[in-house]
Amino acid sequence: MNISILEDNTFSDILMLLWYKWKQNMKYYSNTVLWLNRYVEKRIRQTFQREGASRNRDRKEMEDFYYTAIYHALQSPPTTENLATAIRRLKAKILRLQSIT
Repeated sequence: MNISILEDNTFSDILMLLWYKWKQNMKYYSNTVLWLNRYVEKRIRQTFQREGASRNRDRKEMEDFYYTAIYHALQSPPTTENLATAIRRLKAKILRLQSIT
């Protein structure tokens, strides 16, 4: 489980909303410990896994976009902008994406 996701305010807000929803199911369990162990832990794990998978999918799509842009930059005839500069800029964006994950 990647807890660095918690630094994202949007995800934290979603988690809080889910927490209030999960608390409504507490009445179906005989005590709080059972509710936490059997219900909440599973939901937290699923929520983090879904968010992590979504972020990885978004990162992969962005990387693919940049690799495609580099390929097209190499295939197209040079314009007023220097080709090497354009490729270095795209490479820097890809490296920044990789350092985020």
